[in-house]
Amino acid sequence: MKILASLACVFFIVTGFTRTERVADDQVEFVCVKKQMSRNTCHYNFIIAGARYRYVDMGCKFRETREVIDRARTGRIALARHWEIDCPMPNGAAKRDASPNNKSATQQPNL
Repeated sequence: MKILASLACVFFIVTGFTRTERVADDQVEFVCVKKQMSRNTCHYNFIIAGARYRYVDMGCKFRETREVIDRARTGRIALARHWEIDCPMPNGAAKRDASPNNKSATQQPNL
């Protein structure tokens, strides 16, 4: 009985501290990085499953952009919604926005 209780406790601890929902690597898309030298911050912009996310690195601690991308894919950094600093959209997203099925406010109505 003690063994069963201890196994249940270990199982609970192991499953309680692991993340079950992982974002697929193909859904995480790095867009750009902007460095503000006056404030010593680096802004990393991502698109994950069509939504815009950002990561602000205070002090620009990461030397390589690849390290930030890997951490975003594995879920080891906290990402915030919406971009503070706009970046040019990647080519794939620009083509999606220009598709005829996408009705945006900039398109003129047919008269």
